[in-house]
Amino acid sequence: MKRVLIIGGGISGLAAAHFLRLHSLTDGPPIQCSLVERSPHFGGLIRTEKVDSFIIEGGPDSFISQKPWALDLCRQLGLNDQLIPSNDGLRKTYVLCKGKLIELPDGIMLMAPTKVGPFLRSPLISWPGKLRMALDWVLPAKSPSADETVASFVRRRLGREALEKIAEPLIGGIYGADVEQLSLRSTFPMFLDMEARHGSLLRGLLRRPSLSATSAGNSTSLFVTLRGGLSDLVKTLIDRLDGVELLPNRHIVTLTRAASTKDALPPYRAMLADGSEIPADALVLAMPAPRAAEILRAIQPSAANRLEQVPYTSAATISLAFARRDLAAWPVGFGFVVPHAAMRPLIACTWSSNKFSFRSDSEHLLVRGFAGGAHNSHLVDLDDDALVSLLRAELQAVAGIIATPILARVFRWRQAMPQYPLGHADQMARVQEDLAATPGLFLAGNAYNGIGLPDCINSGAQAARQVINYLKAL
Repeated sequence: MKRVLIIGGGISGLAAAHFLRLHSLTDGPPIQCSLVERSPHFGGLIRTEKVDSFIIEGGPDSFISQKPWALDLCRQLGLNDQLIPSNDGLRKTYVLCKGKLIELPDGIMLMAPTKVGPFLRSPLISWPGKLRMALDWVLPAKSPSADETVASFVRRRLGREALEKIAEPLIGGIYGADVEQLSLRSTFPMFLDMEARHGSLLRGLLRRPSLSATSAGNSTSLFVTLRGGLSDLVKTLIDRLDGVELLPNRHIVTLTRAASTKDALPPYRAMLADGSEIPADALVLAMPAPRAAEILRAIQPSAANRLEQVPYTSAATISLAFARRDLAAWPVGFGFVVPHAAMRPLIACTWSSNKFSFRSDSEHLLVRGFAGGAHNSHLVDLDDDALVSLLRAELQAVAGIIATPILARVFRWRQAMPQYPLGHADQMARVQEDLAATPGLFLAGNAYNGIGLPDCINSGAQAARQVINYLKAL
């Protein structure tokens, strides 16, 4: 029986263990799988806290249905009846512009409109800004082979105002990133492809099928979550991992690989901080890139050098609950995003109980603010009271909410958000070339080919398939 070691118990590592187990039960070789997680709990950034009628997400609150991997996994685990779409009847997003919340026009896709009428009627972009965006129809296309930053692309195709009021707060908010450094090829390559294929980004967007056409059950929502919170996905995965050795609160300090495998012993040895050792025929490193670099340093220094260069930022989520009777007006919509040009401490704010049902009862509003990211990572070092005060001050200034919250929760995610700088895809391709010289070693996680929950699950599934194929060939 072959031994597989997964290092990292976030959603990528759990998915890898799940799919390894499925493959070994069907068409794969019999394996003994161990999963080591250095913290006391599994799930990584997924953290749900249930307090009275409130369901509070400390990390991601949902996943997109356009990428099928999270939705498929939930259904595979029997969670289909727990899937709920966002309340799209309330789906309005606002942009903070000159101290006021202006509704993002219907049909905006991250950086540009897909519907002409709502965009033309919107006051978000000035008429000179709209005319500049219209130039995209006649501007020559650039060669699609070269990478480009998000900011450079949007500024070139659509102009400065579209960048500052639409693309930067939306895309920068998703990645907690500085769009002046963020690779478009590694984040949203379809925009480069649209320019190459149609000669115009706007022309390509208007010809693209609507994002609302999803496969989320009987829902047409882009955003989907679980009724009881995303931690239910983690719990269900763990419950199904019978036969997998789960080792929380354990720390790998060194990893070695035998120079020769002629003695038929597992080539890898992982030494834990407690002095114990785990042998393995194959490994999946499902952890942040800098941590993977530390472990790889002794056996694959070239890959380690590349991985340690992946930059990360930090962020905090602050959730506040209010009694509806204390609010002068019940906010409409899903929340607002904050452009960097506004020079405010928040990245965004979500009306959580508007966005999804069951996040609070009808007598309360649950609000979640995001602070930190590439421009303000230092805010994560503030204490809980200071972060709560920060969000309350912003809610008062931006939305007129002066009520005292009845509940507050703060979650910090230090160096948890990988950034995809210019040339990231090429750099990760070179990492894979390096690893090819070290058979049986595979990577999974959000540092490589996507940061969202579906991307992480797919990353774990791909690593599992690579492991099975490798073991079959031994």
